Amino acid sequence: MGIGRFRSRIKIIEVQRGQPDGLGGYYTTKETVATVWGNVELNDGSRALEGNRVTNHTPYEITLRAGTYVVTTNNLLEYDGIELTINSVRIDQDKRWTIVQAYSDG
Repeated sequence: MGIGRFRSRIKIIEVQRGQPDGLGGYYTTKETVATVWGNVELNDGSRALEGNRVTNHTPYEITLRAGTYVVTTNNLLEYDGIELTINSVRIDQDKRWTIVQAYSDG
């Protein structure tokens, strides 16, 4: 993986739980904490039946430079206007790249 393959802009979003909404939940806010270059690969999608509804999951593998920002499963990513939920985060054995498995519902 060379750095020349990082051609996509990825926004790293932090979700913060705010004040109670009075109904047992909380107001949440989303804030972009970093915008970085990354390599995005689209994997084969899947469909699942949940209740009476069919849900499409489109999985992505996103490679970022390690150390740019510490990405966790509590973050969201935004790529090309699509909000991605993070399934897993790992760093390669040389500690150069952060590999994120994420999906979008759509």
